[in-house]
Amino acid sequence: MTMSLEEFEKYYREAMGDALNQLQRITLLSENFQESVEEISASLQKLNRTTDEFIADQRQNSDDESESES
Repeated sequence: MTMSLEEFEKYYREAMGDALNQLQRITLLSENFQESVEEISASLQKLNRTTDEFIADQRQNSDDESESES
């Protein structure tokens, strides 16, 4: 089956429009993904700092109790 020039032009424009729409959706998803990664990274860093502080406090309390028992 042979397409006319008008049919081919219509097919091309629709295919190009679909591809560009998909590319735009992927770009937006990628930006959302990057934001999520950054939020998770910040949360993990905060959790790590909190854990380090808790462990240091527990060790200090343990050392203080050991010294008072001596």
